[in-house]
Formats: sequence, C-alpha cells, structure tokens
Amino acid sequence: MKVGKHYEIKKINQDDFGVLVEEIGLKSKTVLDCYSDIAENVANAFDKLKEDLSLKEHGQTLETIEKSVLKNLKFPI
Repeated sequence: MKVGKHYEIKKINQDDFGVLVEEIGLKSKTVLDCYSDIAENVANAFDKLKEDLSLKEHGQTLETIEKSVLKNLKFPI
C-alpha cells in the first residue's frame, strides 16, 4: 500500500503522511500530531532500552538502530 510517495515502509516519512492526509481529505494537524506522538514514543522506548542493564553490552548496536529508526522518522536525536 502506498503512503504518500512511497510503497516501501523504510522509505515512508512524515512528509509522506502529509501527502496522504491531503489525498484522503483528513485534517492534517490531527494526523501529523499523531505521527509526532509515535515518533516521540519510539524515541522514549529507545531511552528505556538503553537504561536496561541487561542490554548494556549491546549499547552500540542499540545506538545504531536508534539513529537509523529516528532518522527515518525525521525525529531529531
């Protein structure tokens, strides 16, 4: 399924949700606020993972994944 300009989930970003909102006639502020909430929750989830002492030895891997995920969400790190 296409979202905005992309079919591949790893390419979908906030701009694509903006395009989708216009295409289907929803209120853009509501949808983009939801997108921002999701991005913030993902960022908070990574913070919790990094605090988990049982994952301490995987810190570098977590940071690499976090940067990639948040970059794709266009959420500042």
